[in-house]
Amino acid sequence: MEDQTRSLRTVFAEATRKQSDLTGDSNSTAFQENLRSAIATFEECIRIASEISLFSPNETLDDVSSGDLQYMVLHYHLAELVLKITGGNRKANLLRARSDCEMFLKLLDSYDVLSKADAKLYERFRDNPQSFSTASTSDAAARRQTKIARFREEKELRRKLEVRIQ
Repeated sequence: MEDQTRSLRTVFAEATRKQSDLTGDSNSTAFQENLRSAIATFEECIRIASEISLFSPNETLDDVSSGDLQYMVLHYHLAELVLKITGGNRKANLLRARSDCEMFLKLLDSYDVLSKADAKLYERFRDNPQSFSTASTSDAAARRQTKIARFREEKELRRKLEVRIQ
């Protein structure tokens, strides 16, 4: 019964705290137990957000309150954490992380948050997710440039989200 009374804000704060507390050897038992706890807490956030219909396909980004923007990244955080799981079925974990990334991108796309270039990339991905790549698989320099560009874009997006939340 206690879980039903916890607000999304409370559970999200707990989840992000658990995520930031993940330090040390990622292969250690303690790290993996803390990781599983963080994953479970983000899954609870997603469940709560779904139950309260936080995001709706008939809304625009302007309809989302500034305080709720931070919850758009729930699936992103979950994917990031799932990738840190060691042991077990690695392929299943990769597929799960990809699924959460897809849900994150789908949400961003539905609110027209993606830039035109990213929306085109996302469309290419949806057309053929099995063979999609953002960079040449044979040209190391091109892969590096793509990685640098993506890092800069991610940094800028995080900055924009922080400004909008405050």
